[in-house]
Order: sequence, then C-alpha cells, then structure tokens
Amino acid sequence: MVIVLAAVLIALLTPAIARGSRQSKVEVCAANLKAMHLAQLNGAAASTGAPPELGKAYWERLLKTSPPLLQPKTLICPVADPERAPDLQYYGPNVDPRSMTTDDPIGCDLESNHSDHGREGGNILLRSGSVVNDNNHLDGGLWGGAIRRWCRP
Repeated sequence: MVIVLAAVLIALLTPAIARGSRQSKVEVCAANLKAMHLAQLNGAAASTGAPPELGKAYWERLLKTSPPLLQPKTLICPVADPERAPDLQYYGPNVDPRSMTTDDPIGCDLESNHSDHGREGGNILLRSGSVVNDNNHLDGGLWGGAIRRWCRP
C-alpha cells in the first residue's frame, strides 16, 4: 500500500516539477534578452552612425567588440536542446531600431525555446528594455505578431 501511494505521489508531482524547471529556464531567456539590450545600449555609444545590421547579426555584433559586450553563452537559451540548437537563439530587429518606438519589439527568442512542440510563444524584448512573455503563438498573440512583423532570423 505504501509503495502504491508513493508511486501515485511521484506520478502527480513529476509534471509540476518539469513545468517549474522549464519556467525557470524561460526566465533565464528573458534575462538574456535584457542583458543583450543593455549591451546594445552600451555599444550604441561606439557606433559609427551607419545603419545597424539586422536580424541575428544585430546581436552577434556585440560579441565582436573589444572587449566583447556579451558573452557567447548569453545568446543561448537553456530551454532549447543544446545538440539541435543554433549558436544564436534570438531574432533581431527587422527594421532599423532607431526608427522604432519604445513599445516596438526589438528582439524575440525562438519558438522552440519555450516548448518541445514550439507552440508556446515566447519572450519579446521591447525597445524600452522591458521583456514581455506571451504564450500565444497564434495570430492573436503579441509574440506571433512580433516574429512576423518586427523580428527576423
């Protein structure tokens, strides 16, 4: 009887522990986006005035400064499978960020970062520096619209 009760408790607690673990990793992804934004602001002072690269190159540029404004591990979201994940797991802006308002998305993480099936939406970095988590992958969600309109690989 005790063994059956223990097995039932384990079966009930395992999904909750897995969800908590994934949520903590999603929060690390949000923190990475905030760190990328701060590095971008610091790098803007050293900018040549030329239009910035767009998409992933926007964030990769921060690794190439001397000293680097970001560490490579910041560009990796711990939710993604490390064996299948690309080196950079965040989309960059689709247009020159200087033309955006503070509420426009300037960076988004990959859809695969938040769920095994890629349908959980994700984190959106706004130009203001705040990060919004939207779990709606469909057209009605901010994340789905941000990927299509503002962020690109």
